[in-house]
Amino acid sequence: MLVSEIAKRSSLLGALLASVPLVSVLAMVWLYLETRDAERIAAFAQDVFWLVLPSLALFLVLPWLLRAGVQFFVALGLGLVLAALAYAGTPGPAAALRRALAKTRPLAGAGVFWLRGQDSNLRPIG
Repeated sequence: MLVSEIAKRSSLLGALLASVPLVSVLAMVWLYLETRDAERIAAFAQDVFWLVLPSLALFLVLPWLLRAGVQFFVALGLGLVLAALAYAGTPGPAAALRRALAKTRPLAGAGVFWLRGQDSNLRPIG
C-alpha cells in the first residue's frame, strides 16, 4: 500500500521501492540466523537470480499491453501467463523447480510445502 501511494506521486520512486527484493533479503537473513550456512545462502541467492529472469516477462509485456489499450486485469492476466510460460521454458531452473516440487508434501491445512529429500538445497528452515 505504501508503494502504491508513493507511485501516485512518482512512478520512478514507487518502482524503485517495489523492485527492492525485500522478501529475498529477509529470507536470506532468516536462513543465516537459523543455519549459519553460507553455502546454502549462496545457492539460494543464485536460484533467486535465475528465477527472477523469467518473471521479467511480465514487466516487459504489461506496459506494452496497457499502452495498446488492453484493460488492466486482462493485460495483467496475459502478463502472468507469459511469465508462467517463461518459467516453464527456462531449462535449468524449471527442471530444478519441477524436481523440488515432485519431492514436496503439503502440510495439512497449511497451504505450504516442505521438502522430504536430502538431495536438495531447498530444505525446511529450523
